[in-house]
Amino acid sequence: MASDATVIHVTEIESPNGIFRGLSSPLGVGGFRVNQLELGPGQEGPEHDHTGNDQEEVYAVVGGSGTLRLDGQE
Repeated sequence: MASDATVIHVTEIESPNGIFRGLSSPLGVGGFRVNQLELGPGQEGPEHDHTGNDQEEVYAVVGGSGTLRLDGQE
């Protein structure tokens, strides 16, 4: 089986606001967006709403743990 893979080191990707790193371009992804959200202990991500743009999001916890709130419910 052939394997085409792109390996990036997220520490080399700029994080303009200190939380999000845009990974789509470095990975060569064009059909959807890939972002990394990195939060330290006790930090919260920004509240946001995509109902106006029909954007959907998928979250995967890669390390550590956390609580996701959706419509005010955990």
